[in-house]
Amino acid sequence: MTTLSTKKQVAKFLGVSTSTVSKYIEDGRFTEEIDYFYNHDGKEEFIPEGIIKFKQELKHRKYEVKKVEKTLNPIASKFLNNRKVVSNG
Repeated sequence: MTTLSTKKQVAKFLGVSTSTVSKYIEDGRFTEEIDYFYNHDGKEEFIPEGIIKFKQELKHRKYEVKKVEKTLNPIASKFLNNRKVVSNG
């Protein structure tokens, strides 16, 4: 099994670019001391357990979003009287 300590390894594991990994650090999606830390040289090192958990939660969040997008609000359903909804997108 490969390690997940460098930005390049983490990017490959998550299926994103290294610049996306940098954005995850900048925007707070990765949490310092949970997903990564700064070593004695001031470089980011990633914590494998945190990265694996992040990927699992990312999959879970995507599933929930898809499920919500496909669900019609019960009030809207009653209002539409089970008519089909046509979207422009």
